[in-house]
Order: sequence, then C-alpha cells, then structure tokens
Amino acid sequence: MPPCRSSLRALGALPTMPRKASEIAYPTGPRHGSVVLNFRRNPASEFGTYAQAFHRAGCILASRLARANGYRDTDACPIVYLYRQALELYIKGVIVSGRRLLDLTGQPLPIEERLLGEHRLSPLVPGVAAVFRVAGWRWRSDVQHFSSQPAFRSYLSSIESVDPLSFAFRYPVNKGGRANLQPHYHFNVLSFVETITPILKLLDGALTGLEELWQQRAEATYEAAQRT
Repeated sequence: MPPCRSSLRALGALPTMPRKASEIAYPTGPRHGSVVLNFRRNPASEFGTYAQAFHRAGCILASRLARANGYRDTDACPIVYLYRQALELYIKGVIVSGRRLLDLTGQPLPIEERLLGEHRLSPLVPGVAAVFRVAGWRWRSDVQHFSSQPAFRSYLSSIESVDPLSFAFRYPVNKGGRANLQPHYHFNVLSFVETITPILKLLDGALTGLEELWQQRAEATYEAAQRT
C-alpha cells in the first residue's frame, strides 16, 4: 500500500471501545478517533507498524508542502523527523524480526543489544547484514544507497553527520544550549524525501518477507524435531 494512501476505516466499522479513564490526560471522547495501542501485547513485533505510521505521516506532510504555494522553512522539521524515525524503526524492526531466524540457526546477533535502545543508525548495519545473510537475500542494486552494505552505511553516516541522535530537527538547540544545525543550513526537503522513500519501501518489504520466512522455517524446524 502506498504510504500516503489512508486506510482509515469507516465510522461504523470501528470497534466499540471500552469506556475508561484516559491515560494521556485527555477525557474519553466519541468512538471515532479512539485507538488501541499495544493491542497484540507483543510490542517487539510492532516496529514495522510504528515505522509505517511515521512514514505515512511524513508522506502526508511532504505531499502538502509539495502542493503548497508557500511554506515556512521550519515546516521541513517534522517531515525530516518523521522520515528519520521511520527509517530507524524499520532498521530495528528488521533486526528484531530477523533475530528469530538467527536464533533458529544458532547464530549470534553481531551488534550489542544496547544499540537497539539508542538512536544511532550506522552501527546497526552489521545487524541488518546478518539478517539478510541468514534470510538468503542479497543487497538490492537498483535502490540508490542500498546497493551494498558500505553504501547503506555511508548513507546513514551522512544523515548522522547532521542528525546523529534524532534531535536536530526536533529542537533548535542541544542540551548545552548550542544550535543543533549550522547557521543557514540549507537543503531541499522534497529531494530528501525522494531519496529516502525507496529505502523505506525496501525495508518495509523486508519486514514482510522476514515474517513469512520465519513462519516457514519455524514450521520446518518443528516438523523435523517431531520426526526425531
């Protein structure tokens, strides 16, 4: 599904939500607009769905900016943040989902666990590479900046050179009170979106493929164990 297309359900199709006190300081409203998060009670399986949510939101804002006759410079900030957050979640989702395949074959995850709780991107590349290897996939040569493991790491490092910890487009200053961006920092936000979108789509497809592959290999492992 293209990330900009909304899949909101009709009002009548929404499930009836239980009436209870709000947990984020807002009163309970009508049924339309009510949501349920952590529905599966398996949050580690939802990196992909969170990534898709940030991706869709960023796409909507970018599309509006592209159509606008005028816009504020700071309108770029939430767009970049949403796309970067989607990228981070997709990468982590691939690693978390693919780790199950590594476990089936007894292979360790080649990155430190703490990296999954941080915002750096390039240190996660070995984890993605390990998952691709165990899945039997090659790096895609037709997606710019994903033609090889070094190319992907270089792209992520370029993003980190401007926004290493996902704060540069959320706050004007860092914790020390210094500017997060250089004076007169200039870039084209629509070109940024155009470049990153194929990578996000590829990672989204990888997540779907990993889920299917896990089901196949887990079933095969179980059947083999039953025969012994």
